Amino acid sequence: MRFQQEERLQAAKPLHSIFERFTKGDAVSVSDALDELDKYVSEVLRFVPSSKMRNIYALIKRASLQTNDEVKLKEIVYFKYKIAYMAARDSNLKRFERDMVEVIKSVVQDKVLLDNFFTFAEAIVAFHKKYAK
Repeated sequence: MRFQQEERLQAAKPLHSIFERFTKGDAVSVSDALDELDKYVSEVLRFVPSSKMRNIYALIKRASLQTNDEVKLKEIVYFKYKIAYMAARDSNLKRFERDMVEVIKSVVQDKVLLDNFFTFAEAIVAFHKKYAK
């Protein structure tokens, strides 16, 4: 059983590559990225409880509501250690944590991606709702 789960997790595309496609801007890239994100969530986050996803979304939403972009970026950086703590407590979040750190790095390096990050995070939560039990 454990081997099947690890194999399934390796089949999903890395989240940061999906995010890169998502941020390209044209409708085809965004649509393709959302299809890939749907598959990622179904494979990687399927066994994460809804309560944990709500906690993750609350942290991201809190950051998005900040009025200053620098404060938003700090909140996103803080999210890295918060998700690391969650992943340490729930092994179903380990892959997501590793992938999300890569996405956060790209957002910190290019502030233009900030709004895309929040939309992308909302899409993750929405797709999770589709598969949550």
